Amino acid sequence: MGKELRNKINELDDSHAVKLFNFFGERLLSSLNENDLTVKIAPELKTDKNLNQIISIDSDVLLKNLSPAQSALVARNFLLYVADDANLSPLLQKALDEFKEKHDLIVGAILAVGFAASMLIFACTTGLEAKFGNATVTKRPASPAIIKAIMEPFTKILEKL
Repeated sequence: MGKELRNKINELDDSHAVKLFNFFGERLLSSLNENDLTVKIAPELKTDKNLNQIISIDSDVLLKNLSPAQSALVARNFLLYVADDANLSPLLQKALDEFKEKHDLIVGAILAVGFAASMLIFACTTGLEAKFGNATVTKRPASPAIIKAIMEPFTKILEKL
């Protein structure tokens, strides 16, 4: 599923990539309950510069919006990571199918720093075992290489805010 889903994501224009990120993120986070999550940062990640920069974002920065170009970069990078994750890609595919029917009704072609940071932290540090519809999904925290790949572009943007 990964390659085909990656192609679909790469075919989205920037606005639709951001809208899909928001749609998928809101759906994913609203489906979870606290008992599903294991938010444990692995010891080797506690010293990760990018992760620590995102975790310690000032509250005034969290409220800012990224520019449309910055939003598209962060959104697409995240969606491509999820497309490659064997456990999360079916959820993204389902969201993409639903999104295609509703995307004109969805507002939000920019990202709030806080929401983007939350989704990136979730993707990188959170373990999860939860039911989504008829499927049980298990997700483990990302590897240091994945963390760098999806967080570094975001931290470079944060340095400019």
